[in-house]
Amino acid sequence: MFPQDEPEGLAIRGYALARLGERAEAEKIIAVLEEQRKLGRMIDPPGSVVYLGLGEFDKAIDALERVEAEQGLDEEVACGAIFPLK
Repeated sequence: MFPQDEPEGLAIRGYALARLGERAEAEKIIAVLEEQRKLGRMIDPPGSVVYLGLGEFDKAIDALERVEAEQGLDEEVACGAIFPLK
């Protein structure tokens, strides 16, 4: 896991790890994504993908609602977060 990775790549890796039962590794990715968000390097949808993989649906919704409140949420962003692996 590399912090310089693109958020979307980290999110897909985190989702896959979560679905494989590697919760600790998925949570590390969430921490990296959260740090990038705090530094203004990303928006929340990538983090919501990892939460979906972990089955933490409330946190996924919270992340999406944060994006909507801060900058609006368009259909493309929402669908990319909800259906990351299509």
